[in-house]
Amino acid sequence: MPKLQYLTICGCPLLEALSDGLGNLVTLQQLRLENCAKLEHLPSRDAMRGLTKLWYLKIKGCPKLEESCNNRSGPNTQWSNISHIPKVKVVGATVQVLLEKLISLTIEEVNSSRDFNKDLEMLTQNVSLIQAFIHDVETPQVEKQQSVEQWLNRLERVLKILKMCLIDRDMNLSKQK
Repeated sequence: MPKLQYLTICGCPLLEALSDGLGNLVTLQQLRLENCAKLEHLPSRDAMRGLTKLWYLKIKGCPKLEESCNNRSGPNTQWSNISHIPKVKVVGATVQVLLEKLISLTIEEVNSSRDFNKDLEMLTQNVSLIQAFIHDVETPQVEKQQSVEQWLNRLERVLKILKMCLIDRDMNLSKQK
């Protein structure tokens, strides 16, 4: 496959590691690794550095690999394997799970009390913004660092609001008893 430029490896739930043979794909420009739950290891640093035309790497839905690629130091980091790639996107499945749990918890809390309508509306708007950000992160024109900071600030505010809602609910339940 001497002319392969784009490669997507998707939906391989048992795949644990990528072979150093990937380094032989010298014309590879874009690599997408998606929904490979057990994928934990990229090819060696030398094999990855041999991909001199690779300018885009996306990792999504591969929680073990996401963690080791986001971690720039530590015993299991793989950052040095990918740091030379100009555009690296690590879109965490963990974020999606967090959003789903946040929505579920919010709905559950709102259903248990009548006083949460305003807070629910605000949380719904914030969750929509967060989901829009996740979508935007996947497009090349987004400046990753600045967008991530804005998103994390928004998520922090959402979590504070949720915490206040839970405290209010607990106080209301205490008063009812």
